[in-house]
Amino acid sequence: DVLLVAEATAIAMNLNQIVKFAVGRQRPFVRYGNWPEPDRAPDPDDNLSFYSGHTTFTFALAAAAGTVSDLRGYRSAPWVWGVGLGLAATTGYLRIAADKHYLTDVLVGAATGLAIGIAVPRVFHGREGEGDGAPPAARLTAVPLGIAFAF
Repeated sequence: DVLLVAEATAIAMNLNQIVKFAVGRQRPFVRYGNWPEPDRAPDPDDNLSFYSGHTTFTFALAAAAGTVSDLRGYRSAPWVWGVGLGLAATTGYLRIAADKHYLTDVLVGAATGLAIGIAVPRVFHGREGEGDGAPPAARLTAVPLGIAFAF
């Protein structure tokens, strides 16, 4: 279970880093001059606002853990979802409150984390007990000119 959650979280964070360095959006405290210390030197991290990596990480972790709990049929699945998404939402709020991210950074991070956290366990691993020879509900297949997504 831990490997499935780690796999989804790693994919979400890799995508986050690619987008962060491609976009280069200034953080709110830099844009509006709300420096934490008066003699602060510029930092390369000042232009890595879009989109929130902390929020992406926590939402991917919560969604993947919740999805795995659902797929395995664990009775604690509602608790995993509730506690995980509550902590993830708190992380997003605190990133805005710390003036590190805009609301859009946090919303995109949450959406990305949720989407990847749900999709990776479902697409690649399916439901417990589906090992009767039937193919999974969805799968990715390599084809000569790209990747095909099939249901």
